[in-house]
Amino acid sequence: MKTIGILFSLLLGTSAMASTSDACLNVLEKKYRQDAKQSSDWGYEGISSLSRKDAKAMIKDALPDDGEKKRAQINALLGDKNILFYTLQWNAPSNTGTTILAADVRTCTVVADLLYWSEE
Repeated sequence: MKTIGILFSLLLGTSAMASTSDACLNVLEKKYRQDAKQSSDWGYEGISSLSRKDAKAMIKDALPDDGEKKRAQINALLGDKNILFYTLQWNAPSNTGTTILAADVRTCTVVADLLYWSEE
C-alpha cells in the first residue's frame, strides 16, 4: 500500500511539472511571437520543450561562437529543478538558427540562452 502511495505521489509530481512546462511553453511562445512581430531584425519560427538529457547534449554541441562563459552558465543550470529547457527556432533576413533557452519555472522567464546552430 505504501508503494502505491509513493507511485501516486510521483505521478502527481510529474503531472504538475508537465503542466508547469506546458504553461511556461505557452508563455514563452506568446512572448517570442509578440517580440518578433515588433522587430524587423528577426522572426519567430517555433519553440519546443527540451529534456535535460537532450539539453545536456545540445549544450555540449553548441556553436563555440557564443563563448565558453555562456556555455558554462547554461550548463550549470542542468541540475536546477526549477529550470526548464527549450529550443527557440528563429529566422533573420539572411540567417536562420536555433537557440537553447533555460527558463525558471516559477516565473517562466529565460535566465540563460546559448546559440546552438546558425546558418551563417
